[in-house]
Amino acid sequence: MFGLSSMCRGQEQRERTKNMTLKDVCKLFDLPIEQAAKEMKVCVTVLKKICRKGGLPRWPHRKVIESKHYKQVSLLKILF
Repeated sequence: MFGLSSMCRGQEQRERTKNMTLKDVCKLFDLPIEQAAKEMKVCVTVLKKICRKGGLPRWPHRKVIESKHYKQVSLLKILF
């Protein structure tokens, strides 16, 4: 069913990610979760589990982008 290499990769990923926290992934919150997973060389499920373990119910990408947009708009209103 599963090849030996896929089991080794899964085990390697678990070892690499078992101590990860939100602090480790927060710098990627402005990316879509799929892109962040590629950057960290983990699967999307791992990032979701890290978020849930840290108290976030979901990946905050859209909220971060929305927040950045509002800050830029507010800054423009102040300047002009």
